Amino acid sequence: SVKTTKKTGNPSTDKHVLEHHSIQNPIAKLLLQYSNYTSAQKFIKEIIKNVTYDNKLHTIFWLNTTKSGRSSSTEINVQNIPKGERDILNIRKAFIPFKDCVLAEFDNSQIELRIMAEEAEDDVLYKAVTSEDVHLATAAYVLNKQPEDVTEDERRNIGKVMNFSSVYGSTEYGIARVMKCDLDTARTYLQNFFRKYSKTKQWMDRIADQIRREGYVDIRTGFRRYFPNYHDKSIKLTDHEIRSGINTPIQGLAGHILFLQLIGVHKFLTFNNLKSRLSLEIHDSLVLNIHKSELSIIPEVKRTMETYYKKFVDISIPVIVDIKVGDSLGTLKPFAP
Repeated sequence: SVKTTKKTGNPSTDKHVLEHHSIQNPIAKLLLQYSNYTSAQKFIKEIIKNVTYDNKLHTIFWLNTTKSGRSSSTEINVQNIPKGERDILNIRKAFIPFKDCVLAEFDNSQIELRIMAEEAEDDVLYKAVTSEDVHLATAAYVLNKQPEDVTEDERRNIGKVMNFSSVYGSTEYGIARVMKCDLDTARTYLQNFFRKYSKTKQWMDRIADQIRREGYVDIRTGFRRYFPNYHDKSIKLTDHEIRSGINTPIQGLAGHILFLQLIGVHKFLTFNNLKSRLSLEIHDSLVLNIHKSELSIIPEVKRTMETYYKKFVDISIPVIVDIKVGDSLGTLKPFAP
């Protein structure tokens, strides 16, 4: 069926629709490419509008504007710097370090999957994210293959997609759209996924029931998200609200851990009177300007991020930080301390 817009009733040309049709329709593929260029152009205009006389951007971070408990940023939204295929004009290469510094990104690897394993007390998922290649393990199970028979494309495009689709509560329709497969295939993948990680499915169902019954969901740091319409029986909570509610304990805790890591790293830098500086917080990572005379602190920043939060959060699953270093955000390469 053709998706239409609510306002005009005309056929929709939003990104998801174009992605679906671009597989077989060259015009849809061109429109999608045009959309990527216009998005990049819009972001460049935001850079020009907000850049200061010294060629810097001073974003504003907000801690109280998202329902999930994560931070957001405005003027300019650094959480939305184009990445991967979206960075069609290599915009990330425009973000460069201070003089005599390199950029270092410290990323909380697969933190949402780790938190989901912890929250659901799912020993199978816990083992997969701590002692296995979780994307490979998932791809092998949903495809009914031995791990050694799974290709890298299957690991990335099926295993990884299924894992992160589960975090965000994607439906079979969403999975079919992302994987560009038919609904029956997506449905089979989803069924297989929850057969493997059955405790995760049970936990999701419990959270959904709590939201419908009590109208709120908690993060273990004490944050509570309310759903204001739950008590009005004439207003039914939407599937989207339920899915985002299930995701809140995961995203929220990931965000709060990053806040604590930010504090820990800031204390480490200031206590030691270092030249290196915190520069950005993007999703699950911190970006630092590391002075070239202080490259030896990189392992200590990693250690701080992997330990400091434990003073405040009772969580057993370890947070692992991956490091990338480069001369711009667009040229970061894996770094092994």
